[in-house]
Amino acid sequence: MPGYREEIKMNIKFNVEDNFLDPLDAENILREVTRENFPWALATNIAYDDSVPETNVLRASSKIDSNKNYGFIHHFYNSDGNGNVYISNFLPIIQPVINRLNIKTPVRIKVNLYPNTDTVMEHGLHYDQHYPLQGAVYYVNSNNGYTLLKDGTRVASVANRMLFHDSSKEHSSTTCSNQKYRITINFNYF
Repeated sequence: MPGYREEIKMNIKFNVEDNFLDPLDAENILREVTRENFPWALATNIAYDDSVPETNVLRASSKIDSNKNYGFIHHFYNSDGNGNVYISNFLPIIQPVINRLNIKTPVRIKVNLYPNTDTVMEHGLHYDQHYPLQGAVYYVNSNNGYTLLKDGTRVASVANRMLFHDSSKEHSSTTCSNQKYRITINFNYF
């Protein structure tokens, strides 16, 4: 059901759209980001501490064991706000999503892969930017992980689902325990 609100709370501004892409486009994204030669980088700390200055991550709290607080990332697009822009050669993989979102000015587009853990673990509340902007989370595969919003709302990881939210508001990613990995693509844009 496109455009429905999951676990509605009247003061929360978010929207969920299922079957966001044509199924062939969704399958292509999954296939491409799970190829053996897709360039992933190790992220050794998913949930950041206030005392550690990190670009584009302002604060987070985490209950996850530090030995499990890692994942893999790939920046499709990243702008540091000072005129420096990185554009991945793999950006065309997600062009169908960019087209559907009608992105005029991207800030950051990043794919995340969180390895399986014995139980689902929350990485900790954080916000992506300190100023209001459009945020979207595209769920690449189905699993028992979720996106946690500050009010406690959980948006389940369902393949080809898109969560729209203000990424300057607190939210948390999670691991999954029923698949090998959880993959999401985060979009921060105007």
